[in-house]
Amino acid sequence: MGTLPLRETDACNICHQVSPDGWAGGRQFHRNPTEDLKRESMRPRTSYGGDSVAPAKTWLFGLATIALICLVTPIVSVPLHGLLGFSVIFSSAITMGLVEGSVRATGYRVVEGIRRNKWLCTFAVWYLLGVVGNLLFRGHGVEDWPLMSNPALFLCGVWYVFAFGSDIQCRRGFHVVLICATGIQAILSTMAITENVTLARRMVFEGAWIYGEQGYYAMLAILLPIFVWRSLVEPGIWRVVLLGACFAILSLTVFSSYATALGLVLIGAVLSALVVVVLPVKGLRRGGRRVVVGAVFIAAAARLTQFAGESPQTIGSYDKFERFYERPESGGYSGHDLAESRWYKAELSVENFLSEPVWGKGGGRTRLSQFVGGHSSFLDSLGAYGLMGGGGALAGLVLTIFAGAFSRYWRERSWETLAGFVSVVLFAIAGVVNPYWEGYQPLFLLVMARPFLLNTAGESATVFRVLRQDAVFFKEPPKEIMQRAG
Repeated sequence: MGTLPLRETDACNICHQVSPDGWAGGRQFHRNPTEDLKRESMRPRTSYGGDSVAPAKTWLFGLATIALICLVTPIVSVPLHGLLGFSVIFSSAITMGLVEGSVRATGYRVVEGIRRNKWLCTFAVWYLLGVVGNLLFRGHGVEDWPLMSNPALFLCGVWYVFAFGSDIQCRRGFHVVLICATGIQAILSTMAITENVTLARRMVFEGAWIYGEQGYYAMLAILLPIFVWRSLVEPGIWRVVLLGACFAILSLTVFSSYATALGLVLIGAVLSALVVVVLPVKGLRRGGRRVVVGAVFIAAAARLTQFAGESPQTIGSYDKFERFYERPESGGYSGHDLAESRWYKAELSVENFLSEPVWGKGGGRTRLSQFVGGHSSFLDSLGAYGLMGGGGALAGLVLTIFAGAFSRYWRERSWETLAGFVSVVLFAIAGVVNPYWEGYQPLFLLVMARPFLLNTAGESATVFRVLRQDAVFFKEPPKEIMQRAG
C-alpha cells in the first residue's frame, strides 16, 4: 500500500503523541489552539489554585461581567454615573471573589497570562507610568485625573481576558449578554435619532448621553464583525435573537449621522472581502467559494453606500465621503468647517512631536491640550506625551494587538479569528483619524477579539515567538514526518 499524502494535521498528531506539550525532537511545533481550548474547558476541574468551580459559575465572573457591560450601555451607565458605578460593581466582584475563594484561582490564570504575554504587559505598564508622569509633572495636576482612566480601564481589560478568556463558557456568556444589551440600546437610540436627525449632534451640548455618543457608535462599528460571527455560531433561537440585535446595531451606526461610524462599517465589509479572497478561511480554499463570499461582502458595502446617499439621516456622512474622495486633505469638510479637517489638526500634533519627541509637549489631556489637534489618539499621544511619556507605549500596545490578531488568523484561519482581525484593523484606523484608542474602546476590543493565545499548552502567546515557531515548523520538518510522507 502507498503512503497517504502528508497533511498539516499529521504533524500536529505526531507532536501530540510525542509530548503533551507539543515538543518533538527538541522543537515545538504548531498545534490547533481551538482544540486545546476545548479540551481545557471540558477537562474535570481540580483543586489547583482553588479552581474547584467552573469560572463561568463564580460571582467574580458574573459581577465583573455586569460591571463591564454596564459601563458600555448608556441607558444603564448614565444613571450609575459611568466610572463610579463601574468601580463599585467591580469592587463588589473582587470582594465576592475573596469570599467564595475564586480570586486565588483567577490569580493563577492571570499570572500565566502575564507570563505568556510579556510584550503586551510591558507596554501596558509603560503606558500607565507615562500617564502618571504626565499627570504629576506635565499637565494640570489633579485636574487631569481622567487621564488615569485610560490605562486603568485597559489594565482591567487585560485582567479580565487573562482571568476568563481561556474559558469557552465565559467567552460565550460575555458575548451573548453584551450583544443583547447593546441591541436593546441600539433600538432605543435609533428610535430617538430617527425622530430627530440632529439629536446625535446636539447630545454633546445637551448631555443626552443616554442615547450614546460618537465614540460609542464607533465602538459598535468596530465590534460588529465579532458580533455577527458570534450570532451565526449560536444554535436555535439564540441565533435569531442575536442576529436581530446585530441588525439593530448596524442601523444605529448608519443612522447616527457620524461619518466615522458609517465609514468603519463600510471598511469592515470591504476588508473582510479582501482577506477572504487573499487569505481564505478553512473551508474556502477553492477559488470559486472565496470569490462568492468576497462578492457578498462587496455587494453589501455597495448597497449600504447607495442607501447612505439616499437617506436624509445619512446624507451628511455621504457628502463627507465624496468631499474626502475629491480632496483628501479636506478631511471631508468644506467652507467654514474646513479648519476642522483631521489633516490640519494632525499637522499640529506632528509638529510638536518632532520638536520634543522624547517627552512631548505635555498639556494634560489630549482633547484639551493646546499642543495637539485633539482628533487622533496616535498622533496626539505622541505630540503630548512623546515616545517615553506614554505615547510610544500606546503605539506599542496597538502594534502588539495588531500583530497578535494577524498571527492568530494566519495560523487558525477561522471565521472567529477573521472577525477579530478585521475588528482590530478597524480599531487601528479609528485611533488614527479619531481619539478612539482611549476610554472603553481598547478594553472591549481586547475582551471581544482576544488577539493572543491564553493557557494553550505547547504554545507561547508572545507574538514574536509564535512567528518563529511557525517558521521552524515549515522550514525543518522532523524525520518521522518525512518518513511518513515517503
